[in-house]
Amino acid sequence: QKMASLRLLETELENDELAQYILDLFKAKDTEMTGMLGLDEMRDLLHQAMLGLTRMQIYTVLSEAEVNADNMISYASFCPRAVGLIRSMLSFEKAIVKNDTSAQDEEKFYTVLDEAFSGCQTLGLPDFMQRLEGSSLLDGKELEACARMLGTTYPAEELPVEEAKSQIWALVKSLRRAKRDDFQSQGVPLPDGPPECKRNGVELIAKRFHRPSGHRRGPSSRCDT
Repeated sequence: QKMASLRLLETELENDELAQYILDLFKAKDTEMTGMLGLDEMRDLLHQAMLGLTRMQIYTVLSEAEVNADNMISYASFCPRAVGLIRSMLSFEKAIVKNDTSAQDEEKFYTVLDEAFSGCQTLGLPDFMQRLEGSSLLDGKELEACARMLGTTYPAEELPVEEAKSQIWALVKSLRRAKRDDFQSQGVPLPDGPPECKRNGVELIAKRFHRPSGHRRGPSSRCDT
């Protein structure tokens, strides 16, 4: 069934050079012809494809993937959405940037994060994600994307807080820019104000990084109290 889906997808994309190029990359990596690739494998392939995407844009594309319990992605279902996002991003880079995230948004973002991580130099990933969720700055999809990015960039036991905040801001800007482009391409009015948290996404993050009440931070966490 998975291979039949791939054949159907190939037929649909046969006149789309970008889509066919990306699909061929995925298929070449899938030596066992399972129709599935790991999240890390896809990230590396998109980087090796030399499409002109930044690291944060690649994480933005991967945030749209449906990842199963084994951290695997069905690339037949993911490829059309990925191609649409990549094409939008490449077009955006060539266009004049209008209505970009303002300096006021950045200042507000860092002000809230500075308060949430006050006194902390390093944190374990679970503690970091709980504080990030508690800041109410990000919606469920953004939290999930940040967790993936941080988990593959830093040791889970010791995240450098200040550096991680900068990485998160860069990723969030990329995610929201892609979302805005998607709205505009569909002729949908942009929502006012910051995104509201989607409880299903937030609960997923909370379960993944939950710690029992009364749990003490490990020795790698450094926060001044």
